[in-house]
Amino acid sequence: MRILFLGRSRVGKTSVIARGLAELTLLLGSRTTVDDRVRLGRVRRAVDRGRPPRPTRGLPVYRTRLRDRTWLDCADHDGRLLERSAADERMLAAPSMAEALVLTVDAPSLTRVSASSDVARLAVVVRRWIHERGPSGTEPSRLLPVVLAITHMDQLDKNKTLEEVVALFDPLRAVGATSSRITGLTVSVNAGSPSGHCALPLLWGLRHGIPAMANEVTAVWPVGPLPAWSWGSNGFDRKRATWHP
Repeated sequence: MRILFLGRSRVGKTSVIARGLAELTLLLGSRTTVDDRVRLGRVRRAVDRGRPPRPTRGLPVYRTRLRDRTWLDCADHDGRLLERSAADERMLAAPSMAEALVLTVDAPSLTRVSASSDVARLAVVVRRWIHERGPSGTEPSRLLPVVLAITHMDQLDKNKTLEEVVALFDPLRAVGATSSRITGLTVSVNAGSPSGHCALPLLWGLRHGIPAMANEVTAVWPVGPLPAWSWGSNGFDRKRATWHP
């Protein structure tokens, strides 16, 4: 299974992957390949020292093998492609290979003038991704997991109201509402902490992308009962950092 992490440069995609795969090892006994384990270990140590990794270039893929010998590939998208004024074909082509999307947004960026256009651009990618997988009205055996992962939540402007933050994601929620195939989750992650819930986007993808793993993922879900679809909800729990009905 391939999970694509998509977002602008320096929002923390690589850091979330590095911490998330480490958490996944503890939760599910997965094993990242040796070379990738070394690379991601460097990333975690740098983050622990307050030094974010260099921006991603290209589309590096980090491979992890689960206990049933299924491979989980985490693709780290080049954020520069998302920042260009016109849609880049490489940006639009990358999701076609993915079975789950993690849309990564850093909280401080939600106060910028460009925030709404950034979210709208992510919505374009998700809409195209859904379209490539057939008519929106069908009910295939495998759902399409999408996670909105918010990083650096502790740096969010205190003057920013929760209503304003939620409203920014209306374009994404609108896309999800057009298809019964999408199963979405919004969660905040903290790559600077060993308990920063960085495994949640991976677990959500595995739970819905590999039906055989549903029970195992539900059993190890680390923050209370595994939630249902949450993009369309109207509340936000700042402490648990998840939207809820």
